[in-house]
Amino acid sequence: MVEIKNLSAGYNGQPVIRIPSLSFGEGEITSIIGENGSGKSTLLKAIDNILRYNGSIKADGKEIAGLRHLERARLVAYLPQTLIPVRLNVRTLVSHGRYAHTGISHRLSSVDRTMVDNAMVLTDVQDMRDRWLNEISGGELKRCYLAMVIAQNSRYILLDEPAAGLDVSHQIMMMTILRRLAGEGIGIIITSHDTPLSLTYSDRVCMLKNGEVLAVQRPEEIEAEDAMMRKCIGYGIKINGDESALYKYRLEK
Repeated sequence: MVEIKNLSAGYNGQPVIRIPSLSFGEGEITSIIGENGSGKSTLLKAIDNILRYNGSIKADGKEIAGLRHLERARLVAYLPQTLIPVRLNVRTLVSHGRYAHTGISHRLSSVDRTMVDNAMVLTDVQDMRDRWLNEISGGELKRCYLAMVIAQNSRYILLDEPAAGLDVSHQIMMMTILRRLAGEGIGIIITSHDTPLSLTYSDRVCMLKNGEVLAVQRPEEIEAEDAMMRKCIGYGIKINGDESALYKYRLEK
């Protein structure tokens, strides 16, 4: 479990988020929703200790800020929204996910290579393994970085807008992959502006407003909290009665 107590974090000495208490469980997907500037990305960066914080963030009982880099990487993996097409081929990028486990030699074992191959198959990038990252599309790049994060085999995965920039079929593929990882016991924490998509695939939803948590609820509970949703994102949410619809939920004015 990721446990947060009395957390504040921000930039240039100004706090963006102020969270007295919050937790994220293993084996479930939690979507963090809110308007731009609500603190969604800041929260993820604090959990991964990219951003210094005050208070406490513990993963499986260990204070994140007190962990060495490799130990933290074995617990928490983070995928930012903006990804850089560095001068690597796809397989090399995905192999980087194993460096938290390879020891001082950084040589891949047969187990490491198998995990890299499995991650590429899961994200459907195995056929582009020898291509350079700067020669593939933005959506393909996102799936390659996801494969790297999966190969890292961390207990918790943090993803900032993982479905952004993907076509609909790959958005669904992305969320289906995350659903599978959660089923294997991994804690998935994502930020999302696509509320119907994230609610359809999430176990819990954390609503942020101006850096504070309004509520943490299961998607099926949110429909009854119309005022809360409108305060959070400016729209209401309803269960979609059309069984042919792609998503279980829809936004309402």
